[in-house]
Amino acid sequence: MEHDPDVVVVGAGYVGLTLGVFLASRRIPVLLVDVDARKVERLQRGESTLYEADIQGSLSAARASGYIRCSDRAPARGARYWIIAVPYLPAELSDGGADQYLRCLGPVRGVGASPPVVMIRSTVPLGFTRSKIVPRLRELRGRPVVEGFFLSVGPERTLTGSAIQELGSIPQLVGGSPASLEETVPLFERCGIPCMKLGDYEAAELGKAICNLSRLAQLNLANFIGL
Repeated sequence: MEHDPDVVVVGAGYVGLTLGVFLASRRIPVLLVDVDARKVERLQRGESTLYEADIQGSLSAARASGYIRCSDRAPARGARYWIIAVPYLPAELSDGGADQYLRCLGPVRGVGASPPVVMIRSTVPLGFTRSKIVPRLRELRGRPVVEGFFLSVGPERTLTGSAIQELGSIPQLVGGSPASLEETVPLFERCGIPCMKLGDYEAAELGKAICNLSRLAQLNLANFIGL
């Protein structure tokens, strides 16, 4: 039995697929949306497109229970939660090319008259959410934050190869207004994902940048010792 999605995850790459499978394993109905038709076909057959611990078994179980589906189209009826996991590619976004990324926000809509709850899971530069994403969502929804949509930044910060295990143990940084956090954080907490609430978008963006810098330093140190 398939369930209507409560959560739409836009982008079925590493960040989107691991989170989507984790949510579905906690009985949250999820729709994974991706523009890559070949990737969607493989996921519809129950084949993981990642080499990740536990991902294949978790994906198969979620599909069998009807809690995860995959499509190249967003649901026309809308959904309560939208998690944007499309990669931010700096080379494509230079020279005013931010529309390449912002285009993924086009299908975002709530169910009926309810404002959608949007989380930016992508790793974006400091200030990008406030300067680019907020205006685009306001343009699309016709109303400001809270009135027309709720928005938070919750960047991925799990270690490649261990995302399924770490999502249930490593606190996720979630930044936004108090009203938006009240709408977003309970979804994660209901699934056993611990959260650290931050007061604005920039705090979460900066936190992710620091995590990346720390990881880079660890890798460089390991390479130096290896030499």
